[in-house]
Amino acid sequence: MSEICIEFYYKDGDIIRPDKKGKRLYLSNEFNPNSGFHLSDTLICKDFHRLKGELKIIDNHVLDREGNPVTISKDQFADNVLKSKPGFENTDFSGFMPLFEKISMIISDSDSSEE
Repeated sequence: MSEICIEFYYKDGDIIRPDKKGKRLYLSNEFNPNSGFHLSDTLICKDFHRLKGELKIIDNHVLDREGNPVTISKDQFADNVLKSKPGFENTDFSGFMPLFEKISMIISDSDSSEE
């Protein structure tokens, strides 16, 4: 079964935006799926099975050289976006438009069938 992440409605640049402490969400394709090492930073993802297969959001088990976690949770990401916290003020919501349009169509169809 495919994993569905609402975060994929955001642009990649918004997904990987760091918070004020420098922590962020990661994309599975940022890591070597065999070693768990980040492709450009000195980080490691200890959750190897999440790095294989389709693209995923990584919100835990990413550590720096000293073993400190460098991720935020999906809830923290959503809170940063909702509250327009520093660095998240200009988040692009355009990826949600097709979803909102479908929901609007469903509501319209439902309302017209009740008449």
